[in-house]
Amino acid sequence: MTEAKSKKQLLILGSGFSKAVSEKMPTVRELAEALKQQINEDPELKDLEDPKYQHLLNDPELLLTYLAQDQPWKKSWEALKERALFLRISKWLAEQIEQCEDQAFGVEIPEWTKRLAKWLNETKAWVITFNYDTVLERACWLYLKEVKPQGDHHAIIFNSYRIPLAPIQSRIAAVLGDLEDYMFDLVKLHGSINWFYSGLEEFPGEQIYCRLVNSKSPYKDDYVSERSILWGVSQEVLKMLLSDRINFIIPPVAEKSRFYSNRTVRSLWGKARDYLQQAEEIYVIGYSLPDTDLTTKLLLQTACVGKTKTVYIVNNNVKGKENLLRRYKDAFPEGTIVRDDYIRPDAVEAMVNDLCKEVIVC
Repeated sequence: MTEAKSKKQLLILGSGFSKAVSEKMPTVRELAEALKQQINEDPELKDLEDPKYQHLLNDPELLLTYLAQDQPWKKSWEALKERALFLRISKWLAEQIEQCEDQAFGVEIPEWTKRLAKWLNETKAWVITFNYDTVLERACWLYLKEVKPQGDHHAIIFNSYRIPLAPIQSRIAAVLGDLEDYMFDLVKLHGSINWFYSGLEEFPGEQIYCRLVNSKSPYKDDYVSERSILWGVSQEVLKMLLSDRINFIIPPVAEKSRFYSNRTVRSLWGKARDYLQQAEEIYVIGYSLPDTDLTTKLLLQTACVGKTKTVYIVNNNVKGKENLLRRYKDAFPEGTIVRDDYIRPDAVEAMVNDLCKEVIVC
């Protein structure tokens, strides 16, 4: 039996969380440098050498946002060309993150990740993430594999998404059941490298598919299932199932109405609002809360009113402390208690240790 703290707690993850798990996970600056190198080598991206894109190349996510939008000043053929560039870069970005994640989990990850996974499992906590990667899912899969060697680990992680995704294998089979067996509620507001869609410009009712996380590497997921032949498919079959799909990645800044028309995406953001409304303590981990992400700021402003909440900034950027505090105080409603206890070099590990002290396993 687990006795948890009575206050409702919510974790919000940014890229700093994945970087805390492994230095192999890329920052925005590192992705920008890798993209510039890719542009030099990939003929399909040569159009990005045009001077009009140069100011966007230092932020791949901002570049994706611009390319995805049909701005009123774009000629029709320009919009179509930039839409193609958006899809190509989305695929590259997913491949780049997969490569980094493969390297990250090729070695031992920090011990505190097991304590965090244990805490998430025992508390059934709420987690909102802005990350595309599957670092949290993979860390939790490793924890489950260690403590429950005979369990359906991939199904438990899959069920943590708590929205109507379909395993990619369901294109030729049925869907997973037993949705009560899960670790925690995970809301991925910007999509994920293991989620897939058609890439069409309009897709309001389209089914979003998901590759199961069931190995140490995104390159090996779904090939072999622990207990069920149904979900373990060959690499050739998996390649066929994904041949007309593209990674479902939503640019995190500016206007995203095309993505918001999809019912699954609206369900995700609706869940995020509900969790924010109910949470009493919010731990925002490794997320800088950029001024440009107006959608997120509006969500925080409107969903967190009416009840005093305590927000903990969990970030190792000690030098940027005052700027972080300003952005958080601006983003949350008046009356929110914003604390800087975890703005320190060992921010994430310190937070995990404190959270685990609050849970008593009887």
